[in-house]
Amino acid sequence: MNQQASATRVMNRNHWLVCIALTIVFALSGTGCNRSGDKTDSGKKAGRAAGPATFANAKLNTADSIALVEISSLGQLHRQLLSFYDQFAGQDQTNAATLQQYLEVVKNALGFNPRNLAEVEKATGINFSKPVSCSLRIPHTELGNPLPIVTFALHVPISDPVQANKLIGNLTRLAGFTVKKENTGKPTIYSLRGKNGFAAETWELFAYSIENQVLTVLFSGMDILSGTDGSEARYLAEHLLQVKAKPLNQVKHFQQTLPYLAADNQLRLFVNIKSLVKNSPLNRSPVSALANNFEAFGFTAGTQQLQAALRLANPAGVKKYLQPGDGCQQLLATADKPLAAFSASLDNPLGLFDYLLQYMDPRSWNRDKGRMQQELGVSFEQLRNLTTRGSGALLLYPAPEASNMAISVMGVVKTSDRNLTQHLLQQLAQEEGFNAIKYGKNTVWRANTSQRRGPIFAFALLDNHVLAGTAVSQIHNLVNKKGSGWKPSVGGKELVAGEVDLTSVLQWLATHREIPNELRPNLFKVMQKFASKGIQLKLKATMEDGTLVASVNLKGTTWPDGLATIAEASLQGSLEPLNQSALKLPKLHPVQGRVTLDGKPLAGARVALHQVDGEREASRVFAATSDSQGNYQIEVVYSTGTYPGAPIGGYKVTVIKVAEAELSEEEFDQKYQNTLESLKEDGEPVGLDNPAYLVDERYTSVRTTPLQLDVQEGRNSFDLELTSKPSPNN
Repeated sequence: MNQQASATRVMNRNHWLVCIALTIVFALSGTGCNRSGDKTDSGKKAGRAAGPATFANAKLNTADSIALVEISSLGQLHRQLLSFYDQFAGQDQTNAATLQQYLEVVKNALGFNPRNLAEVEKATGINFSKPVSCSLRIPHTELGNPLPIVTFALHVPISDPVQANKLIGNLTRLAGFTVKKENTGKPTIYSLRGKNGFAAETWELFAYSIENQVLTVLFSGMDILSGTDGSEARYLAEHLLQVKAKPLNQVKHFQQTLPYLAADNQLRLFVNIKSLVKNSPLNRSPVSALANNFEAFGFTAGTQQLQAALRLANPAGVKKYLQPGDGCQQLLATADKPLAAFSASLDNPLGLFDYLLQYMDPRSWNRDKGRMQQELGVSFEQLRNLTTRGSGALLLYPAPEASNMAISVMGVVKTSDRNLTQHLLQQLAQEEGFNAIKYGKNTVWRANTSQRRGPIFAFALLDNHVLAGTAVSQIHNLVNKKGSGWKPSVGGKELVAGEVDLTSVLQWLATHREIPNELRPNLFKVMQKFASKGIQLKLKATMEDGTLVASVNLKGTTWPDGLATIAEASLQGSLEPLNQSALKLPKLHPVQGRVTLDGKPLAGARVALHQVDGEREASRVFAATSDSQGNYQIEVVYSTGTYPGAPIGGYKVTVIKVAEAELSEEEFDQKYQNTLESLKEDGEPVGLDNPAYLVDERYTSVRTTPLQLDVQEGRNSFDLELTSKPSPNN
């Protein structure tokens, strides 16, 4: 098999898997209900939502499945998408009209109204009220092929098997595939085969069955070639039969992970790390050996909380080092309030670092440890003892205006030996040429700005804490006890903790000089909505009975509402450009101005732009009719509608205004529009019955007009000053 061609086919066929992933993300943002369909009480379960979580489709997957992702129901996704549709359409009449046009196209293509869930369920046979899942498995590796064959299984609840089979048959015929019944027993298994591109071979593409009101569809991440004798044609079908083996819900580490995941959730993910390592082609690599420290990973998403659990396997491995140390919350409370703050507390952080590097690159790491005594004057053991019962934090601040950086940072590390710490910092300051500033017994070392380029860096010793980073002012304030102070939720004895003040972050984004001007209005709208709620994003990670448990919480809102708010503001006003892009229309830029005749406004004049360079569209009319004040705004007509502006490029400008006795403005305007769309090669208008012009005839011809303009990116304004012609009756 040609490996490059195979890789290309994999990419071409599986690009839509990204769409599946995005759909799952939309399901997250679309879930404002719990699994029973009732509204979730925002005040319920302020702490960690207790498990166990429930995977309805775990029993449909084999014990060696690598991963399983499941959403509570397609109905929740459908309801939220419609809610977002209505909100977005309600922003203005243009959005509503365009979205309605899209909706009609979908209705005509599918034969049912996608807004009506009952119609959708009846037409597809899919049950939108029950969980839908997708799992993946690596059954085996082909001989001579280093890449394993990854198999995906999609489980969809069915209310009407006959209608579901009909839907699959219609889609199969449209795609040009053939369906073959693979067995006579139950469940009945069908395989779908077809040709990939212009290749002559036939490939097994899908296999599916319907049993117990569940449609199971299997497809592979690699092309599976059908042999002439059919020996390899049943690969997916055979795998489908294996689902009846030991199911995933009977696996011990699967069961042990569920209690630490939120029961009230809309999306669930389980990763079988043990099976992944076993079936990986790199199962003898150092990374794989390190992965043996872990058994499973689980994740759930509810309306107000994201919950994750990592099940640890080896008591003498990583699990041994994931024990909390001291906290630094009291010190952080005296600092300036940051945009975001993160902290960590570990009993033996350098011991964990040493353990990890012994797997990754032991030879280089052991050599570097041996050099520490010579270069630093201290051994690695001394440094490890220095950070025992350690804690640390990272605080993010807006960078000063004079800085070239967007963000400045301050790191905080607690040590156990002040004298040794001071010795190491003084040695570093001497080597780098830093200046020392004393605040009592505490010291700040700051880079000499005359000798350094780039951001200014400083570090300090405050009691037993080392401060370091580019947030120089905040470091000075903390050491000099002049910080503004705040109430941190980080800095305790959680293994990891974090909080983000979304209001402050959005204020920084909206005022940052590198944010494009066209994005600022929408950022301000998001900021104003979030500011009224005092939203904060908080996360923490702790050890519970051999499981690393992490959670993310939103204070002041549900995170789906937050995503919807951001999406609504971000998409506002963008529907028309998206429509133009989808239709491959050129990018248009506003063109406006004023037409005068002998210094007076010329009403009813037809102004037309004729391209002479740029992205030429010879048959397209970029034109406007001036109003009573002589003002005009150029527009262009496409089959989908009329759009303002013209593409970038050079243009000759013609202006036509006829005497009323010869032709009314309405008649002339219609006739001019029709004739201009069939210009001669020289751009000369034809078939206007030789009207009597009210402007000099040189303005009416592309060959003779002296008027020219260049359309640039952004808004363009051009005033056209014309000279009149004597009346033909004089």
